[in-house]
Amino acid sequence: GTIFALSQTFGAAGSLVGNYVITEGLHGSLPGSWRLVFGVASGVLVLTAVFFMSVGSGSVQHWNNLRDRQERQSQGSLAATDSRRSSGPRR
Repeated sequence: GTIFALSQTFGAAGSLVGNYVITEGLHGSLPGSWRLVFGVASGVLVLTAVFFMSVGSGSVQHWNNLRDRQERQSQGSLAATDSRRSSGPRR
């Protein structure tokens, strides 16, 4: 929930800044001024795509693999059961 709230806050702030930039960039709303708007949008999209292509990865994360998590939990519960049995009272 916290991560979702933060991402929504940054998204809304970006919308507000975008509206301000467009308003200031279109002094009189000339059709040619829209080139600035689409140029800035294209630049942002290209920069974010290049950043993702250079840093991002498409591999599945360990926390997203349900089968491995279930196997680890079952092995952990078996190991805990075995350790309880072996640590019982000695005679």
